Amino acid sequence: MNDRWLERQAQVTLNRLLPRLSGRFQPVAEKDGQAWQEYCRRLEINFPKLFRLYYDLYGQQYDFFYHLEELLNGMASAWVERSAELKQLDAFREAHPDWFYSNRMLGGVCYVNLFSDSLDKMRSKIPYFKKYGNPSKNS
Repeated sequence: MNDRWLERQAQVTLNRLLPRLSGRFQPVAEKDGQAWQEYCRRLEINFPKLFRLYYDLYGQQYDFFYHLEELLNGMASAWVERSAELKQLDAFREAHPDWFYSNRMLGGVCYVNLFSDSLDKMRSKIPYFKKYGNPSKNS
C-alpha cells in the first residue's frame, strides 16, 4: 500500500469513527467539554500513525474496522478513568517531547527470571525498585 492511500484511509476512518466515539462518550463531553476536545485533538494528531501500525498488523483481517473501533473505545475509556494528575503529566510530556532525556529520568529492565520466580513475586520487589529509583530515599 502506498503512503497516500493509507493517509486517506486513516482520515476517512477517523471521520467515520469519531462521531460514534463522541456519541458513546457524550456524558463525558457534557461534563468536561474542554477535556474531551483535548482528547479528540490528540487522537486526531496521533490517529494516522496508529492507523498505519494497526493496518500493518491486522489490515487484512475481515473484522479490522470493528477491532479498530473497539481499540478506540478502550483508549477513550482508559483516558476517562485516568487521574487528573496523570493527565497533567501527559500534557507536560506532550509540551516537552524530550522529557525522557532529563537527568532526572532513570530507566531499567527487570527480567523476571533474574529477580524472581514469577510475576507475583516480582510485584513484591516493586518497593525496592521505587526506593532504588529515588536517591533521596537511599541514605
